[in-house]
Amino acid sequence: MLPNFFVVGAQKSATTSLHHYLEKHPEIYLPKQKETHFFVRDEAYKLGVEYYEDTYFSNWNGQARIGEVDPEYMYFPIALERIKEHIDLSGLKVVFVFRNPVDRAFSHYQMSVKRAIEKVSFEDAISYEDERLKSGSYEKEHFSYVARGEYYDQVLPFLDLLGEENILYLLTEDLRDNRNETLKKIYKFLGVDSSYVSEDVEKNFHKASLSKYVSLTEFIKGNGKYSFKFVRVVLKLIVPSLALRNKIKNILLSLNSKPSDLSLEAETQDKLKSHFKEYNKKLSVLISRDLSCWNK
Repeated sequence: MLPNFFVVGAQKSATTSLHHYLEKHPEIYLPKQKETHFFVRDEAYKLGVEYYEDTYFSNWNGQARIGEVDPEYMYFPIALERIKEHIDLSGLKVVFVFRNPVDRAFSHYQMSVKRAIEKVSFEDAISYEDERLKSGSYEKEHFSYVARGEYYDQVLPFLDLLGEENILYLLTEDLRDNRNETLKKIYKFLGVDSSYVSEDVEKNFHKASLSKYVSLTEFIKGNGKYSFKFVRVVLKLIVPSLALRNKIKNILLSLNSKPSDLSLEAETQDKLKSHFKEYNKKLSVLISRDLSCWNK
């Protein structure tokens, strides 16, 4: 079986928490691995949709709704093009979760710093962004601090393809301030039992943090001078299960985390608010929600 719903983002908008809440519902099936990136990353997509189904959905046990949570599908246009080729659109539902784009951008930056990917200040990062994004998909994935917050342009292709009745728009504030009611809204949208209450509903996941030891993060993530390829190859042989390898990796990264002490400068915040103002205004009309608080 293949997905009949997607939570497509936005990135850093409580989608990790939402994944945990939804996977507990008895009528919803989600892969244990959030964000497979299958429809975005060429190296995964070339393995074929059968690989995608077998790797992530083989444990499906008759649940009415089968889904995936992956914010990359919102930002990269190629994802929707590939989804159209392989997923039955007749019953497809899509959920968006939007966060204040200024807060989202800075949270994204903190994540990149934690992952030992970003080496410059936030101010330099956003000034370099346009040039960086011309370099390729890696840069677009990791350095798209401002671009990902231009939500309106990213929503339109989904709306044109699926129609309003098959799209649910949420705000991060909904999950923060009215979690139970918001989950009920999602359950109703998906057509599953809306009276269900997740056992993890009071938990928050994926708080902003940094790495205690950057070199250790580079080794674990495989993106720095301390990432020894032969160790990763041996680990793959010892632990063939992708899910188990990801679990081990996440445990190690968690142990190497510390609370973030980075702060957003007021001047930078004002600059970004000005940039996003028109995008927010158009999105507000599109989703019929008051977003004026994002501009304050």
